[in-house]
Amino acid sequence: ELGHNLGMRHDGDQCNCTGCIMSAVLSHQPSKLFSNCSKDDYQTFLINYRPQCILNEPLRTDIISPPVCGN
Repeated sequence: ELGHNLGMRHDGDQCNCTGCIMSAVLSHQPSKLFSNCSKDDYQTFLINYRPQCILNEPLRTDIISPPVCGN
């Protein structure tokens, strides 16, 4: 469902990935890849909606603590 919230539709026949994350059909093996169609949908979503929760990169000075191995 996360993909739908990011503007992605289910993959159709024109997509270059069978069994990708946004495939309308479930597979025996869970996918870890997005199709070319999903990537295009996401880019379109970013351009059209410019979601600040995604595009607003925090300042380094706003980071509370440095990254720690194992997070």
